[in-house]
Amino acid sequence: MPDLSVDVRLRRGFTLIELLVVMAIIGVLVALLLPAVQSAREAARRTQCKNNLKQVALATYLFHDAHLQLPPASYGTKGVNEGTASVDSNVFINYTPFLAILPYIEQGNISTKYQKNLAPTDTTDPDGDGITNNSLTSAPLSVFSCPSMPIPALPPRPAWSSYGFSRGNYSYVSGSGNSSVWTADDGAIGSLFYGKVRMADIVDGTTNTLLAGEMHYSLTNFLYTTGANIGQFRGGNTCWSFGHPHGYVTASTNLRMNVPTVVERTDDPDNYWRRSGLFGFRSVHEGGCHFALCDGSVRFISDSISFDIYQALGSRAGGEVIGEY
Repeated sequence: MPDLSVDVRLRRGFTLIELLVVMAIIGVLVALLLPAVQSAREAARRTQCKNNLKQVALATYLFHDAHLQLPPASYGTKGVNEGTASVDSNVFINYTPFLAILPYIEQGNISTKYQKNLAPTDTTDPDGDGITNNSLTSAPLSVFSCPSMPIPALPPRPAWSSYGFSRGNYSYVSGSGNSSVWTADDGAIGSLFYGKVRMADIVDGTTNTLLAGEMHYSLTNFLYTTGANIGQFRGGNTCWSFGHPHGYVTASTNLRMNVPTVVERTDDPDNYWRRSGLFGFRSVHEGGCHFALCDGSVRFISDSISFDIYQALGSRAGGEVIGEY
């Protein structure tokens, strides 16, 4: 008799509709998880940023222990205005606090070879080993770089950084250019022109005085106006190797943090210094900036802080009473 049984073959796999449903589910899961992953990564970057500032603060303390003073903001003969000469003939006018703390931040290899009396771009090679100030400052250092800040595409100097020391508050008096006159900076890190600053001079209390904070390349309207990069985005000047007063290694609490734009001197000669974000602390972190205080602690301070309290935190001996912030 013929075999009447039916040859049943089991079909394995998915139909097109089933595949589409699975792909849709995966897409929804990815959409739900992606913000959490991004948030976790940013939290890790913020933690690293805080650790960097902690190292800067501890290194500054060690410098103070060794030299009985805090590292000067600049060596210019006109203080905030800088001038054209150094108050110490053995130190270049634009020698920076960051260069000064290198031996205490595991960068002694740079510090040992760096020639303090020469510019960071100098190519003098006294012992013929090929190492010069220019080569030593030809790259950023991770300890001075916030991982949340996008790497600047066209920084004005190769030793770009993300942090600046606090000069506190100062005011324009009169004049212009190298003839301008300013009041003394009253922060933890000041020009040597006004004298040495010691921890004992921080009479407002080390827990109530800013030492350093973030100065990111986040200035939205700051473009190159001359040179090969004219018209290109600049974003900032922050640099660990060059201590020019115009927003390179120091910032002021004369203006609020996170001011996003630059105001040129020619646009407002009398007030540009307290309106231009170039002179202030700023970051790409949402809602504020990280700061190291003079007691070595690191805090995230909201950019909605009272301006009076913010300025009080900037001064080292203002006598202000600072509450919660």
